[in-house]
Amino acid sequence: MHQDITTRYLGLNLRSPMVIGACPLNLQPETVRALAISGAGGVVLPSLMEEQVEQWLSDRPTLNQEGCHEQTPLLENADLCRKENEYNGGVDAYLRTIPLLKEQSGIPLIASLNGYRDGEWLGVAKELEHAGADAIEVAINASHCDPAATADQVERPLLDAIERVTDNVTIPVAVKLLPFYTTLPNLAWRLAEVGAEGVVLFGREPVWEFCEGELVPTSHWQLSSPGLLQTTLSGLLRVRSGGPNLSVAASGGIATTVDVIHAITAGADIAMITSEIYRTGPDSVAHLIEGISAYLTRHGFHSFTELVDNRRQQALHRDRRTQVEPMLRPVEKQKSTQTTPQQGDRWGHPVK
Repeated sequence: MHQDITTRYLGLNLRSPMVIGACPLNLQPETVRALAISGAGGVVLPSLMEEQVEQWLSDRPTLNQEGCHEQTPLLENADLCRKENEYNGGVDAYLRTIPLLKEQSGIPLIASLNGYRDGEWLGVAKELEHAGADAIEVAINASHCDPAATADQVERPLLDAIERVTDNVTIPVAVKLLPFYTTLPNLAWRLAEVGAEGVVLFGREPVWEFCEGELVPTSHWQLSSPGLLQTTLSGLLRVRSGGPNLSVAASGGIATTVDVIHAITAGADIAMITSEIYRTGPDSVAHLIEGISAYLTRHGFHSFTELVDNRRQQALHRDRRTQVEPMLRPVEKQKSTQTTPQQGDRWGHPVK
């Protein structure tokens, strides 16, 4: 018997708790339609990048003092922007694709913005809303190397950026975080105060490579290995232990029903999968949903919402001996079932 697995995330009604994380596949109408048929609750579009949006804004003709149109010179990172256009199609194509995807899929679409600072570029959020996005996921990952910077100084650019977005749109805004903030529950409260309605735990940090004698961040990546959830579970427990009542998404390393149930039990409202779609295709969503339904039946839950409402809140401050005692047990040798990470190119497509 199939259980009711509908749920809510960011105030949106979802047909299932399985949401496809940001990736280029989610701009392909046929793929998004296949994901919807398989049961996906929603999709997150690939990110529009800060530099890309700034270039798009600079390309717009402006009126000079004589009332004539003039073109703003290209930015220094124009080459980077052209490469980013290969990743997500460019801002104009991105905005045109949103209504097409909504019409063909019938599931919520979450637009995505990625940058490193507050600024006028975030005004594109209003364009995304006008295009039909149901929500916006924002990642602001500034680089902080000043040892004198306090936690507040590190977090302030993020808070200012999110406040700018929430002040300019009426659709819900989620914040995709890296796992390195000092106190996640406090940051979650501050994000809620500036208007955020959800957090995504966690984004992926840049990959550093040694190129021609110096370290540089790259966009090269590899698919997440299944089951690597420890960091995500820790973040979920911390946010749920003392944070506000925000929507929370688990992201990274989710590939099986067990992964989904662990994430939900730890505090997630929905689970995002991306790498598993590249590995096994849209049908993997249906398999996960079947597994969730079977789990609900075995444990006497009539719906996914009932599971969420009845999950036990894990306490972070346990007796010290309960933490030490398991460490003293001998480790059982088990045969590894993890697959070798699959390489991907810099724009999110696996290398065959």
